Amino acid sequence: MRTIFRFKLGTNSLFTQLFISFLAVILLLLSFNYFSFSFYQNNIRDEIIKYNDVNLDHTTENYESYFELLYKLSLGFYFRDSVQTLAKNHEDYAASNYIVRNEINSVLSIPKLYLDNFMLYINDNSLVLEQGGTARAQTMFTKFYHSTNYPYAFWKGQFDSPYGFRLFPAANFEEIGLNKEITSSKQLFSFIVKNKLYPDFYLIAFIDANKLFQTFHQSINKQFYIADSDGQPVYASQLTASEQLPAFTGAQGAIRQGSYYYFYKKGTVTGFTYVNTVPLEEITSQISRLRLTLWSVLLAALAIGLITSILFTIRFHSPVKKIISSIQSIGGHAAQPSRIKEFALIGENIRSMLEANRNIHQSMNDSKALLQYYALTNRIKKITMNLPDLQELIVNPNPYLLVLYELKFKRRYKDEIGIDREQAVFYLKECIDLCIAGRHRDSLTFPIESDQLLSIVFLPPENPPILDTLQRIVSMMEVDRDYYFAAIAVSGTHHQPAEFTDAYEQALTLLNNRPIHDSTEILSAPGRKNPPEFVITVEQEYELNLHLYAGNCENTLQLIRRTLGAMQRKQATALRCAQFANDVLSRILNVLRALSLESPFIQRLPSPQQQLQECYTIQDYERFFTNAVTEATLLIRDHKEAADPIVDFVVQYLERHYAQDITLDIVADKLGISSGYLSTYFKEKTQKNFIDYVNEVRVANAKTLLRESGARIQEIAAGVGYQNMNSFNRMFKKFTSMTPSEFRMKHKQ
Repeated sequence: MRTIFRFKLGTNSLFTQLFISFLAVILLLLSFNYFSFSFYQNNIRDEIIKYNDVNLDHTTENYESYFELLYKLSLGFYFRDSVQTLAKNHEDYAASNYIVRNEINSVLSIPKLYLDNFMLYINDNSLVLEQGGTARAQTMFTKFYHSTNYPYAFWKGQFDSPYGFRLFPAANFEEIGLNKEITSSKQLFSFIVKNKLYPDFYLIAFIDANKLFQTFHQSINKQFYIADSDGQPVYASQLTASEQLPAFTGAQGAIRQGSYYYFYKKGTVTGFTYVNTVPLEEITSQISRLRLTLWSVLLAALAIGLITSILFTIRFHSPVKKIISSIQSIGGHAAQPSRIKEFALIGENIRSMLEANRNIHQSMNDSKALLQYYALTNRIKKITMNLPDLQELIVNPNPYLLVLYELKFKRRYKDEIGIDREQAVFYLKECIDLCIAGRHRDSLTFPIESDQLLSIVFLPPENPPILDTLQRIVSMMEVDRDYYFAAIAVSGTHHQPAEFTDAYEQALTLLNNRPIHDSTEILSAPGRKNPPEFVITVEQEYELNLHLYAGNCENTLQLIRRTLGAMQRKQATALRCAQFANDVLSRILNVLRALSLESPFIQRLPSPQQQLQECYTIQDYERFFTNAVTEATLLIRDHKEAADPIVDFVVQYLERHYAQDITLDIVADKLGISSGYLSTYFKEKTQKNFIDYVNEVRVANAKTLLRESGARIQEIAAGVGYQNMNSFNRMFKKFTSMTPSEFRMKHKQ
């Protein structure tokens, strides 16, 4: 036994050499870890300070960018058409309602603004326009946004303060209930933006201060503080009263005072100072814990390394030569199995591993197309790849182009075939790939979206023209034209892999500009002109809403058909037609929703948005809107007939006698009620003043006469009830934003 032990410890034995080698590696790693830890321990305090500086930089940048964005957004709000209309006439209730329903709510719907409310404060009539409607300023700031720091007099006094914008310190704002109890309380910033062009009102943005802190503050420490340029507090998360903040003189830095580190930075937009407070013991405790942990790990690693080295050397020394001999016996000729059971098993396992390795290489070769798809998709969508092997897959010396296919399935496909569309797209992809790859070497076809396929076609000199290949694909698709069609966009020829994204965007632009029809078409880049823009006028939008609210089916359909016809004549794109159709459907649903008729409409016309997506021609859109408008106006008329006989009488009387002298007293006498009651009742039921509705009816009939007759404007004005041309011109421009002569000239073009 002693002889065997001395043999193992001999200097030339495999055991000794292996053990010394393992020991050298262990000592080398331990020495490296020791010196690394010593260096790291000396620099960890600076790294922690640097970490907090970087976090505060991000926090400051987030806050400053947010306040700058909100200021620009608020300043741009002043230049919206409805705000300018309200600035000219503060009693323009139509503009007020539009601001509340559309402009203000559109601002509040922007994600990640963290706004609790967005208000327009009007000084003349002391009104506040906000997301819930219109309210008196005193009511708003004493009931809904009550704060001891910001009473009603504070908000009133801001009209006299000369500044462009100002962020006021965060404070608790409470909502007072009917019994004077506090129903809710929030900590909000008050952000006021003024415009010298509109001194009679200003904007107020109430910002949720706690949400901003949770989103923008990037630190594990929650003691955060914001001060204005005078050092006064603007926001504090967990600042203790016993800790006095030091004076911050520079633009950025870190100050140690007492048991805290104060990291601060001043914003360039607001001039605020952002302070992050870190307890000193938190830094030292981290260093102590790290020191204990690393020393424990080093000692444990040393012990485990020594034990493992000894055991592994002993186990490896004995069978290693036999294992090598067994491996060498596996070659071109089958080696005789060893009579030793364990080595026979090792030899068999090694042969199995070699076979598995060959299978893996074969599988990787078969997966080359999938890897190319992954690499090309990343290149097109500008996703950075850090894998050089994948980069090599998309390198090809030949020029190339992209072919983008957008597949559209018609209603007959769903009714008669019924195969899942994803499966159908897969079948079409295989057919296209077979056709393209058979004529263009190294080309690849793969899905890029749920209804889009993309072919990357390389163009060596010996390949046939790509348009010939695409014509074959078109012929194949024309066989089933009753069930689907495709728009095939062909990019220009490119030479560099870096231009993949440009080629894809070029093909995508061609798809977006395709004409409206339901036949397979090839869209190529050279020589193709951009289609003309088609814009719906404000007057058309107003007329559509007027006819919908009136339940006038024929006039509504006439307007929609006229607009679709104009789109067809001006060759509007399929995308623009779809946008127009979706806009009209949204207006129909909004009107029905306002009258609580949306559910009955959906029952009569299920899934209208899905039906709209299956419209591919102007005729499809006309059929859809014929059904939709017929059902909608029928519901509206039934609702109006069953809703109120007084309003119905007034509407019918105005439609029959709009050319005569109509006053509130005349209509009230015919109903046997007082004019004051009729005025209040009509406004409550229709949300419109009586005289405004009279002018709407007269202007609507005047527009019809201006479009369809050649009568003089003075005759038309008298025919719709205006004896004074100045009154007629003023009212016509109020409702159409143009004079009668401009309106007639526009519709004659």
